[in-house]
Amino acid sequence: MTPEELARILSRMYLNAPRGEKMPRVHLFGIRYADEIGACGASVAEIVDLSALSHTTLATEVKKGVKLARYVSLRPVNVLERNPMLESSEKKTCPECGHEFQGNGWDGIDAHWRSKHEGIMPYEEAWPLLRDGTYTRPVA
Repeated sequence: MTPEELARILSRMYLNAPRGEKMPRVHLFGIRYADEIGACGASVAEIVDLSALSHTTLATEVKKGVKLARYVSLRPVNVLERNPMLESSEKKTCPECGHEFQGNGWDGIDAHWRSKHEGIMPYEEAWPLLRDGTYTRPVA
């Protein structure tokens, strides 16, 4: 994975985080992508600079996540457990960023997923899991 790809993922995770969840998402980025960050040939500070995020402590927060990666593993997230609204046919919520879809169920999930989360899992793999309520976040 290139530093530019990592920067795009960091930006998406940060900007799409629900209120009060931005720093945990930055830590999660460091945990989830620790191996890719180490192998990309760029420093964490360079990746943050490429992301164009202006928060001054992001590099430090990403480094915390990278260090934590040695000690933690990401647990599967049961989509229905995480958001009871998904049981309803009215509104669905993206399990990666919390975006709430308006209208009928998953209308718009394909464009949303491809533009925001394709780097996490290709839409073609994610859609059956999302549709069936069995999507879990990939473990880094």
